[in-house]
Amino acid sequence: MTNEAARAITRRQREQVIRVKPIDVAQVQQEASHATADVLGGLPGDQWTVYHDVRWADRRYAAIDHVVLGPPGIFVVTTKSWPGRITVGQGQVRQNGIAREAAVTEATDAAEALATMVTTVDARHVHPVLCFTRDEWLTGRADDVLVCSSANVDTMLLGRPARLRSDEIRAAARQLEAGFRQASAKAAAPVVRASRHGDRVRRPMRLFLRPDAIATGLLLGFAVIALIWPQLMDGLAGWFVGLF
Repeated sequence: MTNEAARAITRRQREQVIRVKPIDVAQVQQEASHATADVLGGLPGDQWTVYHDVRWADRRYAAIDHVVLGPPGIFVVTTKSWPGRITVGQGQVRQNGIAREAAVTEATDAAEALATMVTTVDARHVHPVLCFTRDEWLTGRADDVLVCSSANVDTMLLGRPARLRSDEIRAAARQLEAGFRQASAKAAAPVVRASRHGDRVRRPMRLFLRPDAIATGLLLGFAVIALIWPQLMDGLAGWFVGLF
């Protein structure tokens, strides 16, 4: 085989690229969250309350995947659907051997934000959780974050010691629901931005026209046209005659 022929084969092989359909990350994450929600839905309803896809306090666009309230406390669950091998050890979560500190920070921030909404529960009983969607069990801790999988998240929660009385759980539920409503209302409110120039705040000028003002303007316009119409017609007639 000549060098030219070999190069031609190599070129054809490079052109025959297998195009893989792009992964819809949002859809994958949504499916993972639904899978975890199905498992959490199996917790005893007389003792546990589960909230899904709730707004953060003071965060317009962020949402918490799941909030679980029960006798052991409040668990703020962040769901992840990562491919590859997940390990927990030495205070870290690793994916294929690579530390994923951002996910741990995300879960911690979510729990801290939610703890500010509930004054009836000690912050020590508000726990961040990283839950990975997979069939095998995961157990461990990354700093203060509990790590589990969708296969054992319910077992992990049920196995923790009770910390809250029934009245404390009911009071926490009322505060959580009020906080969620407030956060959702803020998320739905329009954002008003002001541009700063030096120490002055300059806001865009707005022009408001009332219906009565519009009607008055139209009437004045018609009156002006009626007044000048005869002179306009006379001028046009003179111009036309002048052409001949």
